[in-house]
Amino acid sequence: MDFISVCGLRGDGRRPQELRRLRCRLGLLPFSDGSAQLEQGNTSVLASVAGPREPTQRSDLQLDRCTISVDLSFAAFATGEKRRGPRRDRRATEWSLQLRRLLEAVVLTELLPRSALHIAVTVLCADGGARAAAANAALLALADAGVPLRDTCAAASVTLLEGQAVLDPSRAEEGRGPELLLALLPASATLPLLLHDGARCPLEQLGELVGVAQTGAAAVSEWMKAVLLTRAQEKLAALP
Repeated sequence: MDFISVCGLRGDGRRPQELRRLRCRLGLLPFSDGSAQLEQGNTSVLASVAGPREPTQRSDLQLDRCTISVDLSFAAFATGEKRRGPRRDRRATEWSLQLRRLLEAVVLTELLPRSALHIAVTVLCADGGARAAAANAALLALADAGVPLRDTCAAASVTLLEGQAVLDPSRAEEGRGPELLLALLPASATLPLLLHDGARCPLEQLGELVGVAQTGAAAVSEWMKAVLLTRAQEKLAALP
């Protein structure tokens, strides 16, 4: 099966290094401190933030910083496959840990001592790039909650398909070759998250994969800034 046509187009009409359409709604959940629903193509993720608040357990109290907890889960209909195991499977546990480590690197936890942040993320539809979408939704929800961040961090995924670096793979394109997921802090050009999955990546193409993913993450970051600016303007307009 050919995933890239002779015209250089993928199955959904995108070029190899083109992102899917991004859509976002902020402040959807009135009982959370911040929330965001992010759609990236057909992939859809809902994230909500509780906090910063006083930790419910004394063991979570840190005198010099905020404690972050993440609960990521998949909706029963997220993948379209019959799920026999518990809703919180091993994949969800692994993704929760990876996302928590990313947020601990991005949130200015030292400005929120003796407090706790809880981020709940639900993958509503997993049609490729769900981990990157989950990270971006969580970061948008944190910004919506007014949590101080080091930068407008954004994540992107890339895979090697038929010898080409393909940005933001769909579900049909995932699992066909080596995949990279990275998060980018644009101002400092640092990568607080870099993960490799799938087949071994040829060393001569590793730099290309990282570069394409960084370019994609930078584009997502600019889009996120525009979304947050629009949200801030709406809040200002609503003031008496």
